[in-house]
Amino acid sequence: MTYKKRTLLFSAWVVVFLGLGITTLSGWFIFGKLKARISNVENNKPDIVLPNNNFTSDIRHSARCGLNLRSCEVRFNDGSLIVGSVLSIKRNEFLGLVKSTECRQRFLLFPLIKTCLQSQYDRDYTITYKTSNRLIKSTQISFRPGHFPDQRGWNNFQNDLQTWIGEIEIKNN
Repeated sequence: MTYKKRTLLFSAWVVVFLGLGITTLSGWFIFGKLKARISNVENNKPDIVLPNNNFTSDIRHSARCGLNLRSCEVRFNDGSLIVGSVLSIKRNEFLGLVKSTECRQRFLLFPLIKTCLQSQYDRDYTITYKTSNRLIKSTQISFRPGHFPDQRGWNNFQNDLQTWIGEIEIKNN
């Protein structure tokens, strides 16, 4: 079976030009979608408009806040999540939530060995929000059950957080 050199070259160039054309068209399409999305962000037009939520809870949650895990009090008042006396996040500033668990207990003689039972893992909530001057920030709220686990603290906080966010299911990461 013999092929002409000219036919093979022609076929190869057709494949190359078709590939370039498809790549260029898909690039234009994707760029157009991204450009529309970027212009919505620049014009401060959110994709989802959240209803106002004036949720207030009587429970004051004892937690650990920030990366250094300092003791703090978290509460929900008049539609805002108040962390300590420093930070207040309104519902319309809320952007996202990541829930995770981590074992921070260590064995005294061998600090590299973790000694948590499943019920003793810390529950961490990382909340991302947008400030009034449009900066995106996050804060961490942790619940440490310790050696004698008390599950009510983080359960109550999760229920209040779920109500404040709006009826969604919060899953572990």
